[in-house]
Amino acid sequence: MLRTLVVLLSLTLPAATVSAQSLTDAQEAAVRELIREHLIENPEILAEAFEALQARQQQAEVKARQDALAELSDVLRNAGDDPIGGNPDGTITVVEFFDYNCPFCRRVKPEVITLLENDERIRYVFKEFPILSESSAQAARVALAVWDIDPASYWDVHNALMGHDGTLTEDQIRAVVVEAGLDWDAVVARGDDEDITQKIRQTLQTAQRLGINGTPSFVIGSEIIPGFVEAEQLAAAVAAIDR
Repeated sequence: MLRTLVVLLSLTLPAATVSAQSLTDAQEAAVRELIREHLIENPEILAEAFEALQARQQQAEVKARQDALAELSDVLRNAGDDPIGGNPDGTITVVEFFDYNCPFCRRVKPEVITLLENDERIRYVFKEFPILSESSAQAARVALAVWDIDPASYWDVHNALMGHDGTLTEDQIRAVVVEAGLDWDAVVARGDDEDITQKIRQTLQTAQRLGINGTPSFVIGSEIIPGFVEAEQLAAAVAAIDR
């Protein structure tokens, strides 16, 4: 394309005036018209240019995501206030961003359980990522409070909250907490503390940096896996870390 345009320009403009900085208004208009005519005669160039632009943008997005993963490694894997499942001393960390009102998060829960049962190396980090409703935020605050007050109850509370259909109500959230033998008022008060607000805000910011805008989303090694996935795909991503 460029060579063709140069040839066309050379037929109409002196070589010394082809530079963009030295063109007169009339010459610039002539160049634009030549380019327009060339694109009309060769419309496939636009498709090629669009594809090239898309590829360049995708490469930039991948690089930005990889840079963010490297920069946020500690926040993702080693934040001391994140709930931890699986083997707390495991050598491979899997991170899940989830929302208690997300139907796909509910569907993927059995797959996660299968993954953890089949691989004792996995340290599982729960990122409370309430993006769907106020109910999601309330459930996330309650779950983080449970993790702080009684970590041993977190898994049961998490599974129970994930076990409901539809949008969680406060009564349903309360029933889960009481069933776990915890004091509702104490859990609510702890969930309203500023450090838990900051924790949720940090998770939202981390997700934004990583380009995560839906749930569930998994971070395994240098890979981000969005949406519902089966245990086999999660296990394959884990296995890829060892290669």
